[in-house]
Amino acid sequence: MFPLLPPQVLAFLSHSTSFFTAGFTAVLERIVSLRRQRVKATFRRLAHSHPVF
Repeated sequence: MFPLLPPQVLAFLSHSTSFFTAGFTAVLERIVSLRRQRVKATFRRLAHSHPVF
């Protein structure tokens, strides 16, 4: 990936990248789950107000 860098820098880069990826994935999952809950609540409200569903 980075052939010119020493192995300490490579290890630090890979570690920080994995840490950042894990945090980013956690935040994304949180946002997606919250949005999914909101969508479910909206559909429930629509189903209650419109008995077509």
